[in-house]
Amino acid sequence: MGKAISYLNNYWEVFTLFLRIPGVPLTNNIAERMMKKTALNRKIAYFFRNETGAKIADILMSVMETSALNHVNSLQFSNCNSTILKRCLPESETLTPLGL
Repeated sequence: MGKAISYLNNYWEVFTLFLRIPGVPLTNNIAERMMKKTALNRKIAYFFRNETGAKIADILMSVMETSALNHVNSLQFSNCNSTILKRCLPESETLTPLGL
């Protein structure tokens, strides 16, 4: 029992942060859900042909998750960005997988 009270005393500031700062969530469920998707992606990444393909998939997943959190359609976002990229860098087709 003494260890539990000591632990509570040591981390009291952290445990009560949501009471002092508006907007701080009570839980970290959003972060935990994102971590779950990342872990699942790592398991899937074993089936990529090479490390570069896995890195590209990580970047795409990051863009999709960020888009979802901000209520933005990730497909429209990526299409818009690829159009801009092609206009600015005509050789960009060689920089992306399948020339997307």
